[in-house]
Amino acid sequence: MIKLSRKVEYSLMALQYMAQKPKDSLTTAKELSQYFKVSFEVMARCLQKLSQNNLLKAQTGAQGGYLILNHWESTSILDLFEWVDGPSALVRCIKGKSHCHFSKQCGLVDPVIQLNQEIRAFFKNQTLGTLLLSSATFKEKFI
Repeated sequence: MIKLSRKVEYSLMALQYMAQKPKDSLTTAKELSQYFKVSFEVMARCLQKLSQNNLLKAQTGAQGGYLILNHWESTSILDLFEWVDGPSALVRCIKGKSHCHFSKQCGLVDPVIQLNQEIRAFFKNQTLGTLLLSSATFKEKFI
């Protein structure tokens, strides 16, 4: 089964939290880590990745923090996954038969490549807005 990494989970929690705040309201990694009771260092790295990929805008200084940018809702979930965790595949053989010591005996390479493409297409067609704004938790906690 596909499992989200802790960094992806933190990124999603941060985006959902920031989306409920007033427009142009800054959020710090410290604020998020304290609110969710999670590692400050991991949360800070997640926010940096989102900023590097223009989902957040970083403002430095004593009153600094991160500002969620308007296009976040239309960003694909696949993009978020890859920004935070880097490129991924279901199994090593997708990178080429030479990466797998079972390649001579295994007939799964082509079907797994097809499955990987379908999963990537699914996540590419799902947006962060659809995932985060439609959840009951968002409505209960933030609205």
